[in-house]
Amino acid sequence: MHDGEQKTRKIRLGLILYALICLFSISFFWIFDQKGDALGFSLIHFYGLHPIAIVLISVFLGKGMALGRWIVLTASLFGCGFMLTDYLTFRLANMISFSTWRCPEFSIIAAGVILSLLGLLAGAALRTITKKQ
Repeated sequence: MHDGEQKTRKIRLGLILYALICLFSISFFWIFDQKGDALGFSLIHFYGLHPIAIVLISVFLGKGMALGRWIVLTASLFGCGFMLTDYLTFRLANMISFSTWRCPEFSIIAAGVILSLLGLLAGAALRTITKKQ
């Protein structure tokens, strides 16, 4: 397996891992009725689990390889996953409750992209530091 295939494989692994985290959050929201503890769910998932997962997976990807042109796509996919998780939990429950349709909150994508870029930059810095030593 040459370097390009290995890079693509690592990127896929990171994105699949984050997709599984998103599916876990969405499933947890709908299976374990969170009406009584919506604040706890949001604190744990949207202010804890997802930001930490995005940053850690991005650090792993940034440390493992130079992403080059994949940086923008990778960060954008993390941002979209972050937004979709919010949209398919609280926003969807709200739309069902009030029989209305709302557009996704696209500003959430920016938060996911920023978190991912920070992680990718930290990973690249770690890679550079460890190469020099």
